[in-house]
Amino acid sequence: MDSKILELIAKDYGTPTYVYDESKIRENFRSFRDAFKSRYEKVKIFYAYKANSNLVILKILAREGAKADTVSIGEILAALKVGLRGEDIIFTNNAKTEEEIEIALKNDVIINADSIQELYDINSIARRYSKKAKISIRVNPSIDAKTNPKIATGLKESKFGIHLDSGDAFKAYRIAKELDNLEIVGIHTHIGSQITSKEPFIEATEKLMAFVEKLKKNLNIELSFVNLGGGIGIKYRDDDEIPSIEEFAEAIVSKFKEFLPKLGYEPELWLEPGRYIVGNAGYLL
Repeated sequence: MDSKILELIAKDYGTPTYVYDESKIRENFRSFRDAFKSRYEKVKIFYAYKANSNLVILKILAREGAKADTVSIGEILAALKVGLRGEDIIFTNNAKTEEEIEIALKNDVIINADSIQELYDINSIARRYSKKAKISIRVNPSIDAKTNPKIATGLKESKFGIHLDSGDAFKAYRIAKELDNLEIVGIHTHIGSQITSKEPFIEATEKLMAFVEKLKKNLNIELSFVNLGGGIGIKYRDDDEIPSIEEFAEAIVSKFKEFLPKLGYEPELWLEPGRYIVGNAGYLL
């Protein structure tokens, strides 16, 4: 944004003032979307509301076609307020309250289960309302995202998700299939934030897709979507060396598509960018 415009805003509105660049937000979203959809048509982009949940920004992104990645009742209600349907909203946190599950269910939001116990909880609440909950399961692939340890969420010792390597994730899907008020629609992972290399995403995609293949072979489960979460990093300094979004997309999608012939069907590929969309589009004056 032109510095002269920022000076005028500061003069008119005083300081401190937050300023957001709508054209940059749209540009970032479109470049992200196009990089992936040009390589695989069945891609959906879920903006991570935690990155910036300003309602004006949410409306802009909803008009661009962004769906919603939410972590709270407030974010679910914000997504509904900007015109999204329940099927366009995914709800993910690892300590869901009964009230949160109820609101998600009543609005047909997709619920990302974070533990086996949570599967039972969701099923019980769904039965009470005579509904079938659409669920995905967050799995932990035990991958080092090579980012700041405080924002690495796919490590073996991380509190997020059900572990793949231990067999617990497979057990979770087997249990979910047996519960009458659950409809399994997807799988989810999120290995960290501000990830500046392609390799962790390639590894995560490979582990997830191998597991999706196992679900089909052993449990006859076909998923509507595979959600790789977010985490693609951005430049904070001019000399930061980060692959372009085209390079990230090529690495992820090519690995994803390797598994499709063996899988025998084509699930949607979901992604949850946040920082990439808004991280360089705001100013504090």
